[in-house]
Parts: sequence; C-alpha cells; structure tokens
Amino acid sequence: MSKNKEYVEKLEGEISKLIEGVENEDVLRIFGNILNEEFGLKDLSKLVECGWEAGLTKENLIEYQYSEGNEECGCIELSTVLNFAEEVLDCCNDEYGDVDFQYFVRDENDKERKEAEHDKNDCIWLTKNNDVEIKDLKLQFEMD
Repeated sequence: MSKNKEYVEKLEGEISKLIEGVENEDVLRIFGNILNEEFGLKDLSKLVECGWEAGLTKENLIEYQYSEGNEECGCIELSTVLNFAEEVLDCCNDEYGDVDFQYFVRDENDKERKEAEHDKNDCIWLTKNNDVEIKDLKLQFEMD
C-alpha cells in the first residue's frame, strides 16, 4: 500500500470520528463549505449540501443498453436526460427559480415573422416547434 493511500485512509478514519453523531444535514453543509471555500467548487458544494444523488449515472445506463447486438450501445428517452439536467440545475441555484425544459423551438419563418410584425434584422425570433415533442424522442448512446 502506498504512503499516500495509507494517509488518505487514516484521514478518512479521523474525519469519520469527528463527524460521528453530527446531524446529516450539518455534515453535508460542512463538506459543501470545504468544497466551496477550499477548492472553489461552488456548484458541486451546493449539490453536496442539498444531499443530491445523481439519478443518471454510467452505472444505471446499463439498464438502457441493448440486450442483443451491440451491447455497448443503448437508447434512453430524451426526457430522462433533460429531467436529470433539471435536477442538477435546480439544486445548484435557488436564486433563479426552477428550470423546466418544455419543448423544442425553431426560427420563425418569413410568414410568421410578418404576421407577428417582427423585424428580421432585429434579432432571431423563435417559435414553438409543434412537429417535435420531447417525450417522443430518444437518444442513442455508446459506452466503451
């Protein structure tokens, strides 16, 4: 066993003794503060402080893998991935409210822009894309 590994294991043991009997939310707050103050990992510290556990990991992608053919590939609903992103974003920052990915958008066509009296040179105008639903889409992935 390397000296570094021995030191880390000893440190883990000492930390475990120190936090024994401390309320879970206080321990999470302490570790969150350390991550933020000592390492500058503000968003990670917020995830730790709120006790967030990843709902989508490489380990649980296995259940979405194909059982026949190319087992390194799989398919997952886009809504599952977006829900995961929403969870992370909502946990990291209370200041701005919750995030909700609702639907796809596309650039307005000339007819829509004219009807809405939007200036073509002003900016890019977007409108809901009714041809595509988030709930109907899936993503293929590959794990090697």
